[in-house]
Amino acid sequence: MEAEAVAMLKVADSLEGIARYAEQFLNKDQDEIDEEITEVLAANLRAILAKLTVEDINNDRESFNQQVTEIAQK
Repeated sequence: MEAEAVAMLKVADSLEGIARYAEQFLNKDQDEIDEEITEVLAANLRAILAKLTVEDINNDRESFNQQVTEIAQK
């Protein structure tokens, strides 16, 4: 199965979250950051899709979106 996805990335609102982001990405160029984020999100997306049928995804998109959001936020 192949799926397309669009993701929006938001750095945390808290000083702690911003510091964590800076630690993780400070010395990387934009391509490296994009690649790392894409790999993580793709792995999470595959894990969710593996548990669902095509019908589940199409019939209950809100639940699917919520699962992606919950996993991606971690």
